Amino acid sequence: MKQNFEYSPQFDSLQSESPKPHWPRHWEIVFSTDNTDVYARQLDFFDIELGMLMPDNKIVYAFHLSKPKPDTRVLKNPAANEKRYYLTWRNSESQQADRELLKRGGIDAGNRLVLKFVSQALEAQLSALERNYGGVPAREIAKTRFGVRATGKDFSFYVLEQSLKENATRQK
Repeated sequence: MKQNFEYSPQFDSLQSESPKPHWPRHWEIVFSTDNTDVYARQLDFFDIELGMLMPDNKIVYAFHLSKPKPDTRVLKNPAANEKRYYLTWRNSESQQADRELLKRGGIDAGNRLVLKFVSQALEAQLSALERNYGGVPAREIAKTRFGVRATGKDFSFYVLEQSLKENATRQK
């Protein structure tokens, strides 16, 4: 099973070619969730944390997801303290692996939305892949879909496809 996520920014931390703050990137990442343990290793490799916004203005995170019991932490006042981009589910069928990983960490997701928080280093890596693939500024890209592949014991992202906004053209 493939798991698709839309990429949604809270702020823009990239350089001059970046969209303006709060501009959605319209990134989609396709993870394989056939095996929850492999999926957890992918998230750990890319330093992606799962998080849930709680009603008391906190985010509960789970990380080191490939451990039998993932580590957890709580962040108070996330609007002021959380500045990373995050991924959200594209469809409801994609939720099961995340909920299983949270459950391993002792977190009951209930009906809450689970977010995937991405480091600034990974954000920059994905932005570079996107830019290098199409040779156009980010503001001209309508959507980029990334895949994840195994490279030995590690993983890497690659661009599956990219669509441009109307009137945008690729450089040759």
